[in-house]
Amino acid sequence: MEWKYGLEGGELESVTLYLQEKADLIASNDDKVRRLRLILDLSLISSPEMVFMMAKNEVISKDKAIDSLLELKKIGWFSPNVIDIIVEEVRKVGVRLSMDVLDYIEKEAMRENVDRSVMIRRLMERGIAEFRKERAAELYMGGKPPSAARQRWQASQYQKWLSILSIRGVNQAIHWRILGEE
Repeated sequence: MEWKYGLEGGELESVTLYLQEKADLIASNDDKVRRLRLILDLSLISSPEMVFMMAKNEVISKDKAIDSLLELKKIGWFSPNVIDIIVEEVRKVGVRLSMDVLDYIEKEAMRENVDRSVMIRRLMERGIAEFRKERAAELYMGGKPPSAARQRWQASQYQKWLSILSIRGVNQAIHWRILGEE
């Protein structure tokens, strides 16, 4: 190769092979290669980007990707802020929803004059609150101490929580016991 641009060893071989084979992508963390990417028209990908793409395409699990990214953060070749941003992207949840659910979300979002992501977040928060109340009732009925159940509900939602208990067959005496008013 007539040009070397200061590259040596494995990096020189990688760039040479990339250009000879007219490859789509080259993986390198080498600073010289990164500086030369525009001059040599390299389509470059870094280690954090590779880990992200592997997780996104389900080649590796999200847990494995996060572990790998945190290891790269320890090594210190990449900005901790960049690694943190990629970790957050990996942690994002993607969910497939039925057309009925999507239609409902769209209608409610329009009715409340918010975008779809805000409506999804609101519905998730409400669903989680209901789930927590149901779980608290299950804990209580399963013999867990009332304090474990108390931690799962808020005073402002006490009436809803009582209705769940009553639906499940818990009598008024137990309600008073939960409140400590025996």
